Amino acid sequence: MAFLLRVATAWWLLAIPSKAGRSEGMMLLQSRAPLSRVNASAYGTENCCADAGYPSACNALHDVPFEYENVGGITRMKCPNRGSDCAFDHCVGGTGVDCSGVPYDLDFGVMGTISINLVAPQDNGDGTVTLKTSVGSILHDLCCMEHQSGAFCHSSNYPIGATINALGNANNDCACLMEWRKAAWNLLRGRYWLATFTKAAQSQNLALVPSLQRKSYLPKGSGTNYETYKSTWGLTERYATSVLCAPEGTKLDCPSEDNNCKVPCVGTYCKACATGCASRHRKRWNKDGRDHAHAGDSDYCCSKVFKEMYWSLANTRYGTCG
Repeated sequence: MAFLLRVATAWWLLAIPSKAGRSEGMMLLQSRAPLSRVNASAYGTENCCADAGYPSACNALHDVPFEYENVGGITRMKCPNRGSDCAFDHCVGGTGVDCSGVPYDLDFGVMGTISINLVAPQDNGDGTVTLKTSVGSILHDLCCMEHQSGAFCHSSNYPIGATINALGNANNDCACLMEWRKAAWNLLRGRYWLATFTKAAQSQNLALVPSLQRKSYLPKGSGTNYETYKSTWGLTERYATSVLCAPEGTKLDCPSEDNNCKVPCVGTYCKACATGCASRHRKRWNKDGRDHAHAGDSDYCCSKVFKEMYWSLANTRYGTCG
């Protein structure tokens, strides 16, 4: 969940691009061909958003791929690289400016604030750092490695208003926008876990892992409205991201658009669980033909399954990793 941050006179002018273009600012979160969104093997092909900020610079990087090199059997990002000095070379998939957190608070109004303290890394004193990591931060980094001037992937393309999308009119086909939005909401809603990364430059193995097909849901706006299906979103996992998964007890997205996320009961909130809970909650598990274990973003659990489902009228909906 890497992104660059630039200070302006108002919060909506803040730049939040990712590691590409690092020399132009600081960073927080880290070419797909047009296909039917129903098939969902790829989407978001409009490289530069309508309110990109610097469309000429953004368009100049359109479809310009990053360059990689093989050193000692490890596929790593070249430094310097096309369009940037050094991008996505370490702490790939984690939240923060490379391995260093963020220098400024990001105010998303009623949605909340991504603060310096919220994103602050834990330096372990041994050449490693522990970072908050989420499904969204992984997806955004993967997307930016394919679209280096996608939304919030480069300082030329940072449509901050589109993150909140309060009016529902943001162009969600802008590359990497929905991945960025998911990363932001995952952080604000506590849908993350802690992962340890090596701080050394060019330390991440970025070899492709096409055999890993983890599916998830992407948010269309600031509320709880998501795409109606889950997908890999046309992104190919890298070895560095393939080893990142949510441990037991982590809460991950499970939106109402997925029938398997629903819990049948009457009340302000409903819970269902597989084991270790009240009998009324166990009776709701997989009720009415649902598959609670494999609902929502459960692919990102280390166990690959949820053990508990929470559903409320206040639109707080998530699954807990087993």
